[in-house]
Amino acid sequence: GAVKYPGQFELGEETLNLRDSSTVSERDNMVQWLEQYYNLTEGELSNIEVLGYSSPEGSEATNRRLSRGRSKTIEQLLKRHFPDVSISSPLDKHDNIVPWTTVADSMSMMTDTLARAYANEIRRIVADKSGFDAQNRAISSLRPDIYEYVKKYVLDKVRIVRVKASIITKKILSREDVIARYESDVKFREGKILPYQYYYIICYLL
Repeated sequence: GAVKYPGQFELGEETLNLRDSSTVSERDNMVQWLEQYYNLTEGELSNIEVLGYSSPEGSEATNRRLSRGRSKTIEQLLKRHFPDVSISSPLDKHDNIVPWTTVADSMSMMTDTLARAYANEIRRIVADKSGFDAQNRAISSLRPDIYEYVKKYVLDKVRIVRVKASIITKKILSREDVIARYESDVKFREGKILPYQYYYIICYLL
């Protein structure tokens, strides 16, 4: 499942805005939410992966720095609370800038007719301009009302840090569970399924 914790990073920075009481509260809520899995009596918090995403406005270099730095900020926070859990922000994954095409797709799903019209403007520019910075310059040069709308209602929703936690739950199966699993699952019959369940939980810090 996914749970979202709306917090704020400092504008253009890699650190959380700890002057904002809501951000502090949501940071603590995220940690507490993970603690319930960390303290499982019939399982364990196996590992945590932190992936940062930045919105596309601004320079490519700045956005890559922010996605990496914000991932590291959350990674370090979680390492203080869960020192014996493997926590990482993989270099090959956390360098993520949400493209303008994704922004346009998000706007197309909004009920506001203005959003859908503005989405078409963005798609037109993306089709016409090659390269991240060229697209950025063209989109930021749209009519002020269009660009301000996009910044206000869309871009803040794609600036996230995703925390993916892997949980191992060790559960003793009843006789009925074993029979049902044996009959329905070929891998279980062949001994290829480990005798515990493994699944992901995802939470987002916006």
